[in-house]
Amino acid sequence: MPKKRILEKWKIAKIMLNESFINKSVKHNLIWANKIKKFLNKLNIITNEVTANFLLLNFTKCKYSANYVKKKLENNGIILRSMKTYKINNALRLTIGSSSANNKLIRILNKIFKK
Repeated sequence: MPKKRILEKWKIAKIMLNESFINKSVKHNLIWANKIKKFLNKLNIITNEVTANFLLLNFTKCKYSANYVKKKLENNGIILRSMKTYKINNALRLTIGSSSANNKLIRILNKIFKK
């Protein structure tokens, strides 16, 4: 097989692998974002609609403040971003992680809220 033909096939395979990875990542993020959103709603933590790989968590109706939950999560190795910089008070940004990281988040939140 000519070198040019091999290179073309390699480029096509690489594009297909990237597309497969992207599709797999999008599916993972949608499944977990919806699962986490449903869980957070039970804790009275309001979130945005699922459209990306993150959720904006609003704690205005929650029994704990965003800052309190953020510190508790940090003590357990989970980092969420405060939204104070963006003038959004009592809110955190949660990036959807791996399945094990997401399960850990849910487990630790259950401890914090004693559910």
